[in-house]
Amino acid sequence: MQPRVNRDQLNQWSVPNDEASERFLDRLVRNFLENVPNVTHEMEGHLRSRDFDAIAKLAHILKGTSGNLGLMLLQEYCTLLEQSAKGGDEKETGEWIRKIQEETPQTMEALNRMK
Repeated sequence: MQPRVNRDQLNQWSVPNDEASERFLDRLVRNFLENVPNVTHEMEGHLRSRDFDAIAKLAHILKGTSGNLGLMLLQEYCTLLEQSAKGGDEKETGEWIRKIQEETPQTMEALNRMK
């Protein structure tokens, strides 16, 4: 299993010893994580209508952003969600959506402990 957060990957977005840069990065990551529940809620709607293409596209976006921000476990879950959605596996797709929903607050807690 991946580490929850890759600090080196995350820190590439901030200037060392620059408080404004660190605050910006913190806001960027928190805004992303605060919006994940909205995206997963949208995915649940697509799951009910069996629109696996829409789920795969949203998972792909979350996967890329998660990886760029060093949120490695969330990125891994999004990768697996994208694959299950592309395969049209309704049960597995729903399970990965729920795992992402569960992981998001845990990732936020991990970031808070890193301060």
